[in-house]
Formats: sequence, C-alpha cells, structure tokens
Amino acid sequence: RDEVGLVRAIAVKARSSAQRKQLWKDIQTRQPNLSPVVSQLLLDMPIRWSSTYVMLDRAEKKRAYVDTFVYELGLRETNLTKRARIDQLKLREDEWARIALFTSLLAHADKAQQSFSSDKGASLHLALPALEALHKAWSTRSENPKYEQFQEALQQGVAKIHEYYNRSSECDAYIIAMLLDPSQKDSHIKRFWGKVTHAEALKEAERIEEHIKLYGEHGVPSSLKKRSGKVYGLLRELSSDDESGDDEPEESEVDPQLPWLREFHLYLNSRTSVPDNMSIIQWWGVSIISCELYYY
Repeated sequence: RDEVGLVRAIAVKARSSAQRKQLWKDIQTRQPNLSPVVSQLLLDMPIRWSSTYVMLDRAEKKRAYVDTFVYELGLRETNLTKRARIDQLKLREDEWARIALFTSLLAHADKAQQSFSSDKGASLHLALPALEALHKAWSTRSENPKYEQFQEALQQGVAKIHEYYNRSSECDAYIIAMLLDPSQKDSHIKRFWGKVTHAEALKEAERIEEHIKLYGEHGVPSSLKKRSGKVYGLLRELSSDDESGDDEPEESEVDPQLPWLREFHLYLNSRTSVPDNMSIIQWWGVSIISCELYYY
C-alpha cells in the first residue's frame, strides 16, 4: 500500500472538521506521557519544501495517537461501508517501519535545505557543502541492504544532486562565497576536495577578472584610493599618526598585483570568526572600514 498516501488521508480527516480536530486533541490529552505537546497533524503540499517530510515526521512521532484516532473515528461512524474504509486507514507494523525509514531519508534532504536557506543573512557559501553532505548520505544508503526498497529512488536522487552540483562549476560564485565566509574560508575545500582541487580553487579565485573592477587596473583597491568628503577626511585624520604629515607616499617598487595577492592569502591564513549576532555581510562591512582606516 501507499503509506505516504495513508498518512496524508489520516491527516486530512483529522483536520476536516471541528469535531475531528477536538477528537484528535482529546486523544493526546488522555495520554500526555506519550507526547506532552499537543499538536495537529500536518499536511504536505507540492509547493512547500520538505512538507512531505514534516508531515511524515509529525505522524511518526504521534504514531500511538494516530492509531487511536483511526480506531475511534471508525467507532463513531454508523455507516458500515464508511467505517470499513476508515478501518482500512490503520497502518500495520511493517508500514510504520517503512515510514520511519523513508522519513529518515527525507531528513537528510530537509537538513541540507535548511542549512543553506536563510532570511537573516548570506547562505550561498553553504550550498556546495550541503549538496555534498546530501549526496554522501543518499549514495551510501543506496548501497545499504536496509534501504533496498528505496534503492531506485535514492539512485535517481543522487543523480539529480550530481547534475545540480556539476552545474555549479559553471559559476565561480559558489567557491568565492565559501572563501569569503570568515569562519570557513578554504577549510572545507582543503579538507574534502584534496590538495590538487584546493590549489585549483585558489588559483581560480585569484584569476577571476572581477577583481579588476574591485581593485582597479593596477591591483590597488578602488575603494582604498583617495576620496574626498567629510567622512573620508575624518577617517584619514583618525588613522594618521604624527609622523605621516601631508607628504605623498613613496611609489612602491613591488609588483602592483602582489599587494592584493598578499592580502588575499593573509586573510585565508589568519584566524577570524563571525560573532553570533553578526552576519557575514555585516562582518565584511566592519572589516572594510578597518581596512580603509589602515590604508588611509
């Protein structure tokens, strides 16, 4: 039988009327030791991520209540034909076992989705690690006899993850976002991608032509060039010392691109962290101001 469809049908009935909602609530309050929190069954929908997972997870955690609800709902039905249909909704032990296995597989997808979904800050830097974790979780379980009945679905899921992962190679933003995460930098790449790929990733980051727009044609950050205005005048004044004077700095004999590379690797090799109440974007905002103070 279709266990997911059975759980969905039970959830629909538990939410279909005020009387049934009250019955579901009463069943939970009669046996609070099984689950102290009284909560409604959830219903999945095609347009909401992980909705099937949360529906099955809630039902599986409320399993004892679900069985009691189906039984008592059948007792209240006077029409024998309808009662028989309700009784057929009761899940067997082996069906509950398959629901538990399936829910555990969906939990990996939900964890991956939640890890790089955020409405409070940047999350692109977590996209590739999340896909890698999900790929590993499903690929290893597809070879496990315990999940044999889900093998075909797992293999198709792994193939789809592989497809999207390969598409990420067409865009440098994913790797750059990882490198620009102060708490991670290149640690994930170094640990899981190997030395060769790690070196290639850093070379690619150095090669990106976008740095010309950010750092100017001669490797000097455009944001660090002299600017006019009261704010930048104050920044220069606050950061200047007694010996600096008004003299123009001497022209550097170093390759004009080396300062950028030096600062880039200094950032990668330094120990930095992002406070819990600060987003990555906020951290970089503070760091850029500090950098401007240093250069001024």
